[in-house]
Amino acid sequence: MIKFWCLALGAAYYTNALTLEKKDLPSVLEVPFESGRFAGGHHHDRRGKRDHTVKLEFYGNDFFYANISVGNPPQKLKAQFSTLDDSSWVVVRDNKELAKPIEQGILDGYNASASTSSRSVKTHATVDGFDQDEVGHAMKFATLREKAAIGDTLGLGYGKGNSEFISVTQALVDAKAIQSPAFSMWMEENHDQTYVPGTILFGGVNKAKYVDKLHTLPVIYPPDLSKLFRVNLTGLSVGTGSTTKSVSSDYFSIGAVFSSAIDFIGFPKAITEDLFSQLKVTMFYDNGQPMFPCDKPPENKMLTFYFGDVAFNFSLDPFIAEAPSTTDPKQHEEGYCYLSFSTIEPERSKELGGAIIRANFLKLVYTVFDIGNDEVSLAQRRWEKAPDEIMEIKSGKDGIPDRTTQEKDKEDTADKPKKTDESTGSNLESGNGLKTAIAAGTVLMVALIWG
Repeated sequence: MIKFWCLALGAAYYTNALTLEKKDLPSVLEVPFESGRFAGGHHHDRRGKRDHTVKLEFYGNDFFYANISVGNPPQKLKAQFSTLDDSSWVVVRDNKELAKPIEQGILDGYNASASTSSRSVKTHATVDGFDQDEVGHAMKFATLREKAAIGDTLGLGYGKGNSEFISVTQALVDAKAIQSPAFSMWMEENHDQTYVPGTILFGGVNKAKYVDKLHTLPVIYPPDLSKLFRVNLTGLSVGTGSTTKSVSSDYFSIGAVFSSAIDFIGFPKAITEDLFSQLKVTMFYDNGQPMFPCDKPPENKMLTFYFGDVAFNFSLDPFIAEAPSTTDPKQHEEGYCYLSFSTIEPERSKELGGAIIRANFLKLVYTVFDIGNDEVSLAQRRWEKAPDEIMEIKSGKDGIPDRTTQEKDKEDTADKPKKTDESTGSNLESGNGLKTAIAAGTVLMVALIWG
């Protein structure tokens, strides 16, 4: 296993991380996400109000992407957000294993030798930071000369053991840009558009983007597994009303890890076998992904995911793709569509603690990831337009209005370490990269691209 090195900065820990405060003019850094491969950007600054809105278009291919600037002088790169861990890296231009996608422009290729702030830490890696200012000092990247990921990555999640990385979420807290290591994310409605906007909101929640309440689930982390955004998935069913049928009910509940990378959901074999059987899908692509003629889709077209007391039901349509989730250049068969579900190997399922729920689910709901309180909150998306109601996440537990918790799930969590809260908040704006201007009380909004 390749380990990526970067400068380790002490990560602060927080006890009461999730209390919301409404402000008339919250400071916001907004980077809208969209689907597609090309990105541009513009900066709107309402001066005099201490309210900065920065919009950067994103691009993607089964990921949520951002435009960033790394190094000195700054080099513009496109990087995916990852909720799996805290590691951030950029692929260097002389990475031989990824030479072809760099040459084709799929990956940018970072020129470490051209940056005066880059320094070598291992044989195959250097470290560098964002394009200056407070976030730049807090946030460090490994620069990779070995293949281990599809492309440049910004880690948003938990660290692993003695991690030498620091997540974007934690770096923003350390830079006093946000008050709590938490962020929410959502995607706008896709009316068969090529480009679909969406947003990551660091340090805040936008109540206009979800219906009713946030349903808060504890992160479960057995002592023998890595700490991830893992919750109890208590059931899965196919159909509606009297036709509803549970999928492999004997195998639930299981741990389910949320990952913003890759557009498919992975279940253990016992679950996928029953799911595919109920959907009457019998053909499979080379990567094991179920496929069927596009003009003959599965008859049972409703799926319901159960997380304790809350259920999310969707049409099967968002989980159907016209191309398989694979990097294999082999041409897929015309006229066939693919279900965005796959069977994960037993060893991988053991590492995850069960299943993995990826971007094709996250784009359908409103999600809050709260590292400070070890919680994930889910809500039904409000798709119709409504005036923004951004609430800043401040110190204090159980502070979200109208949110609900599920006490029975808390029995599955391990003892949590004591934490301290030392952050105060600031205001960010973005030009070529992330630049910080210190101010009081900030929400950082980053928009994504879905593709």
